[in-house]
Amino acid sequence: WTDRRGLSGNYNLFNPNDPNSDVFNGQPSNRGWVTVGGHGNPQGIANPNSLPGQPNAFTAQDIADQILTATNPDGTPLYSPGDQIWLQSCETGKNPPPGQLGLSTPFAQQLADILGATVWAPNADSAFDSNVGEPLRWSVAPGGKLLPFFPTFKY
Repeated sequence: WTDRRGLSGNYNLFNPNDPNSDVFNGQPSNRGWVTVGGHGNPQGIANPNSLPGQPNAFTAQDIADQILTATNPDGTPLYSPGDQIWLQSCETGKNPPPGQLGLSTPFAQQLADILGATVWAPNADSAFDSNVGEPLRWSVAPGGKLLPFFPTFKY
C-alpha cells in the first residue's frame, strides 16, 4: 500500500521492480475508497512475490484478508466498513472463461461478496497514461468499462 497524505486509500500489489508500481504509488488517495493496483485477470490479481510451486495469483479471499488487515502509516485501518474498493487491475470485472478454476463469477463480484462492499473493476485491459502537461490517469481500454459490483447476500 502507499499513502503519501496520510489518508486511507492505496494498496500496491505490483512488483516493486515494475514501472507500474512507482506510477501507482504516485496517485493520490481518496477518503472512503481503497484502491488496489496489480496485474490481474478474471480469476485474480497476480502475486508479485510468488515462488516456484506457489500459487501465482491472489484469490478474492486473499485480497479481502489483506485489505482487512492493512494499516495506514498512522496505524489506522486502511479499510473501514462503508469504503468502496477500486481495482486498478486488468479484467478483474470480466466473467472468467467457462471451466477456468471452476469459477463463474468475476473476481470483483467475489470480493464484493466477501467484504460486503461495492467494488469497481474493469472488464477489459487497463493502463496508466497521461498527455503531456496533464495529470496521470488510469483508464480502461477502448470497448471496456469500469463496472460496479454490489455485494449479493444469500439468505
